[in-house]
Amino acid sequence: MNRLSFFVLVLLSAAFLGLLAPYIAQPALYTLQDDPATSFHANPAALEQISQRRSAELESLMQGLLDSPQPVVLNVRIHDFEEAQRAFDEYKEKSRTFGNIVVSLELSKSAVGDFQRENRKNLAALERMINESARFAEINRLEIRYRSEDNPTLLYTLTYEGEAVQQALADASGELAGRKPEILDVSGKLGLNTTRYLEAVDILDEIVSESRQEQEVRAGNQPVINESSLMLAVTPASGRYGDALQVAGAYTFTRLAHVTLVLDGRDWKSLATNEGGVFTTPLPIGRIRAGDHVIFASSGPLYSNIVTFTVLPAETTITLETEPGETWDHVLCSGSLYAGKTPVRSAPVRIMVDDFLEQTVTVSDDGTYSAIVVLAEGGHTLRAVFDDPGYPLLPSSSGMQSVSVTPRANLSLVLLVGGGVLAGALIVAGWYPTRRRTPVPPLVPGEPARIPSVQTGLHKAPLSPIDVLIRYMELFEGKRWSEAAQVLYVSLRDRLARRAAPRLSRATTAREFAGIFSGTALSAPFRSFVARYEEIRYGASSLVKSDQLLAFWDAILSLIEEGRHE
Repeated sequence: MNRLSFFVLVLLSAAFLGLLAPYIAQPALYTLQDDPATSFHANPAALEQISQRRSAELESLMQGLLDSPQPVVLNVRIHDFEEAQRAFDEYKEKSRTFGNIVVSLELSKSAVGDFQRENRKNLAALERMINESARFAEINRLEIRYRSEDNPTLLYTLTYEGEAVQQALADASGELAGRKPEILDVSGKLGLNTTRYLEAVDILDEIVSESRQEQEVRAGNQPVINESSLMLAVTPASGRYGDALQVAGAYTFTRLAHVTLVLDGRDWKSLATNEGGVFTTPLPIGRIRAGDHVIFASSGPLYSNIVTFTVLPAETTITLETEPGETWDHVLCSGSLYAGKTPVRSAPVRIMVDDFLEQTVTVSDDGTYSAIVVLAEGGHTLRAVFDDPGYPLLPSSSGMQSVSVTPRANLSLVLLVGGGVLAGALIVAGWYPTRRRTPVPPLVPGEPARIPSVQTGLHKAPLSPIDVLIRYMELFEGKRWSEAAQVLYVSLRDRLARRAAPRLSRATTAREFAGIFSGTALSAPFRSFVARYEEIRYGASSLVKSDQLLAFWDAILSLIEEGRHE
């Protein structure tokens, strides 16, 4: 070998290793499940298998999602909130499974994707419905308790709180009812039965109507509070997130040891009065629902006047940025959450991966947050969402971030493997010109041509069918199904190798091997055998006790024994 050829070989080897480096440590393996198509090829067998199986699976899942709200709302109606939460959790898990399939099959822009988006909105509204219904039931129980205790002040505050909760119930129910036309349209296109879904919407409407009637009765029975010398005021009368209202009061007859401020029916803060009986404290607007609130002061048997103030909802802005983490499957997510120019402190932010919740992080005092998300290989979309109804803030969502996750090979391993391959290439390059060619045996008249073993490297004496079955059963019992299927295929290949030798090489696939016999009686059973073989060998399918693979193998052997493979 001259120096120029040697130098070119070294350059080509180095370039090849450079291109191969990202895939040495973690090669991409293709199966029927994860290889339906790429931009460079299509696997018809994979597409057909996935299409049939996933279509049935999708239809079943979507029907289950459409039916899931009914048991939730039935339990809400009878005030069994524990069972309602359990049914909701099942509904939520079904939605996650469905979302994964939609993403993996790239159906986000189809009618199936429309169904997914509507279902996700229903899921959020139904969760609020459970929480608000449980709170409304608690208000009803507190009303009975306060009436038995003859506590008119707390009964008075329950009216305001009940009004806010009942309105939240109506809003959640209205969201579900408002999406009914879209759900019916998408479900009609997909051939789904909407009977149970429509029943759930009607039940929710009845729940809201009943709560409205209960709240009207409560408001009609609201007690009259007699004014006392303990006075209270809140200024200003309204504010937004980040503002601080001022609460002040006084009892001028004598100095009180302490005063308890009761906010929305719950003890909020205890204060000491000064020498003149005056007390004051800021009321920062943080994690408190939007709407009207009531506050009063008490000290022993004394109650102040009840003061109402309003928390106004504010717009929010949330951002999201992504960058690679320390390992190939880690993505660092960071961003900020603001209400105007005010950072939203300690608020929960949801990191959504492919439109499903991955994790929830808490915003720090400066309005920023960060999280590390672990992703599977491939392309993903990420966004950050804030929508906690416990804050007087309107929901917001960040822009969508597209992230592609690719395994990164270990550098030391790449260098080690690359060096070994390069050294081997140099050795082969030096040996190749000096090798002795294998002589081809001469043709003898009257004898069939002998095909050297170097041509195929596959022909060898086949095992008997009994030996093959014994080995197959050993592997089957050990649940080594891929190897068991391989044993059956190799036994057929060895028996037919001489007939197929002129068209056979080490790169011949099982499907190509079966194609060699397309004009014989083996064609139909061999095609069936290969289809099942690929499911097990490459599609991770499991063998069963009396598997079709074994029946196809037996049929092929029978035809070979009859000589019908010629």
